[in-house]
Amino acid sequence: MAEPKLPPTIEIDEAAQMWTKFYGELAGEEALFRAFLAECELNRAQARFWVRVYEKVSEK
Repeated sequence: MAEPKLPPTIEIDEAAQMWTKFYGELAGEEALFRAFLAECELNRAQARFWVRVYEKVSEK
């Protein structure tokens, strides 16, 4: 199964839904990993996006 591609203007809620559908129980871990990678690349906006996705996924 190919990894989902997120459009550049996707909302947090949509990303959380897509990630949960694709990764299931591991959606939160994947979002945090992506936040870590974004931070390593000094892309703080993208890191914040992924942390917010993680928070949304964790609410469920």
